[in-house]
Amino acid sequence: MPYTKRILCLASSYKFGGRCIAGREFANNQLQDWVRPISSRPSHEINGLEMSYRGGGSASVLHYIDISFSHPSPINFQTENHVIDGAKWRFSSQESFAGAMNAVDQINGPLWLNGHSSYHGLNDQVPVNLANQQTSSIILIQPQSVIVQVANESRFGGGTVRKVRCAFSYSGYDYVLSVTDPIALSRYGQAVGHYPLPNALLCVSFGEPYHGFAYKLVASIITP
Repeated sequence: MPYTKRILCLASSYKFGGRCIAGREFANNQLQDWVRPISSRPSHEINGLEMSYRGGGSASVLHYIDISFSHPSPINFQTENHVIDGAKWRFSSQESFAGAMNAVDQINGPLWLNGHSSYHGLNDQVPVNLANQQTSSIILIQPQSVIVQVANESRFGGGTVRKVRCAFSYSGYDYVLSVTDPIALSRYGQAVGHYPLPNALLCVSFGEPYHGFAYKLVASIITP
């Protein structure tokens, strides 16, 4: 039987030519567990048609959205997955930055597991066998400091690529994670440099496994 959940959207990030949408369920007048709507395609991305609203517009961060699902579909560390059933999504209302603060997770310790880093990142990898032991794959945090770093990074096989990352400290640990938030990529990705963001909220998520690792990604940057 199809079922409907209202979510506060906290991430709408790039994923395989589509989007990864995620948010906290809003029920009984309070924010509850994380929900990640996915398609039935092998890579699970949501396309532009699927995330469009009845009557116009489409899913955006800080929207409350009513979404119909066919069934839950936890996949290894992505325990929050629910498969959409094809019905049009419905916009309910818009939340403020102050309201988004109510969705922040309180994590005392590392973000999942630390100790593995890519060449340009820091604490951004978790081996898939260890990631699969985690019981969640998405969180919203308010770090002690956030700096968006834009650089021309070396790439495997030669050459460089423009890359946007977030450097931040949280609960005594330092991180440098790749950004997949399309708004942040458009805003900061045009010029090499460092951009401090005081008071920013970061939605951090595990991406799909890649070469034996699950990567921690900044799926959205939410600022006042």
